[in-house]
Amino acid sequence: MRRSVSRAGLSPTAASDQMLVKFVAMGVRRMQASNALELEDKIQLAEINIRRIVQIMAKAAMTSGTFPVIDQDAFLDAQRKLCPAWPFC
Repeated sequence: MRRSVSRAGLSPTAASDQMLVKFVAMGVRRMQASNALELEDKIQLAEINIRRIVQIMAKAAMTSGTFPVIDQDAFLDAQRKLCPAWPFC
């Protein structure tokens, strides 16, 4: 996730970075629980959804005028728009 955020030129605040870490950890736990860590289609879906949330966070930051900084509001807005997206929500 951090690579995707960095590649997009975004800079999360400390609080939003923690939220992102928890968000990804939840997705990994869901993948583990469903035995999907070795299923290529499920891994690709998770990667697609990571790219989607990064794009949504960037748009939210642009709209709020904080771009390239991703604050908690940008993360929460992106999460609301992305979910329910497997395996994160």
